Amino acid sequence: MPRHRRDCPAGTLQHIIVRFIDRRFQLATAADRSAYLRIFGRTAERCDWRFLSFALMSNHIHWCALTGRMSLRDIFHPVNTRFGMLWNRRHRGLGPIIAGRPANFPVQAERVVELIAYNHMDPVRNGVVTDPKSSRWTSHRAYVGLDPEPAWLDVDLGLRLGGFPATPAGRRAFDAFVCSNERLHWHYAAELRPRSSCGASFGEAHATLVDEEMLIRLVLERSGISRDLLVGCSRVRRVAHARRLLAHLLQDVAGLGPAAIARHLSCTRAACAKMLAAHVCASELDALRSAAREASLAVK
Repeated sequence: MPRHRRDCPAGTLQHIIVRFIDRRFQLATAADRSAYLRIFGRTAERCDWRFLSFALMSNHIHWCALTGRMSLRDIFHPVNTRFGMLWNRRHRGLGPIIAGRPANFPVQAERVVELIAYNHMDPVRNGVVTDPKSSRWTSHRAYVGLDPEPAWLDVDLGLRLGGFPATPAGRRAFDAFVCSNERLHWHYAAELRPRSSCGASFGEAHATLVDEEMLIRLVLERSGISRDLLVGCSRVRRVAHARRLLAHLLQDVAGLGPAAIARHLSCTRAACAKMLAAHVCASELDALRSAAREASLAVK
């Protein structure tokens, strides 16, 4: 079966996530993180993308970028391949260490500063540090002037999109904004699944924050069942079908993973995986996606 094309049209803002296989801590040392940034920098300096922020975590990496004409694959495939080879030489490993292709999500220009804050606060949310300025593995220190910015990191554009001047006072205000967003949780209402999402042109609105409760209400209204049945253990065909629909919506529209979906449905991750693997009517799912987009725009 052919794989979905990863669409990143030129001139779109994208949130890109690179994950390691089985969520292993492959970036656990400063030497490995420095090596990854060094390899990435060589490619980034030769490409036409503008990178606005990053966060290197032990088992995943966040990027925020303004795309150019080069494809996502042309940038991240050589970087991940070279780093994988280096990591295996250093740690006597064998085989790939990156979990497939990067995931990409389109982002509105007016929300990009929230994404940058989300990336910079990832070490704080995960208990690695208590202040984003304490982590040397995000772009936050470059934004607030504590570290020099790499040639491939466009701090001025990131500050400008967030409405912060590139002055000492503006950088202090940016730092305060980032620190105030510790609990920000990022969701997407993209037109297609994250793995095949089409980005909006720079400044257009194709990604919004989504209320998961809204998705649950849509499924309840369409199926005509109660919430208790939806989150229960009933094997009635109509109920099981509604649970599968909701699982796909939470994955496709809200961008949730199996663990988060399982919590919403009060089931195990294994049961959730079966729901996501099960066939659902494409036209019915498309109708619910459209309703979710319309509801999101109405809220805005």
